[in-house]
Amino acid sequence: TSRNILFMSKLFLALVTADGPAMAYLNGLVGHSGKFGCRLYCGLPGRLKAQSSHYSPTLLKPSGDYNVSGCTHDNNNV
Repeated sequence: TSRNILFMSKLFLALVTADGPAMAYLNGLVGHSGKFGCRLYCGLPGRLKAQSSHYSPTLLKPSGDYNVSGCTHDNNNV
């Protein structure tokens, strides 16, 4: 027999795991190819390759004529 019952539940996620692109969607931060892509609020800025939209977490400033807007910061010492 069926009963006319309403069950209300509040979903609570204690632990959420995902791969890199999906985690950026879940937590609202930038993905692994963003300027600050470490996802742990570490403050390590990435460097942008010329004519590209993909940042990489490079510690040393490239030698030569590297002049990409927003990425001309000094070497990162860790």
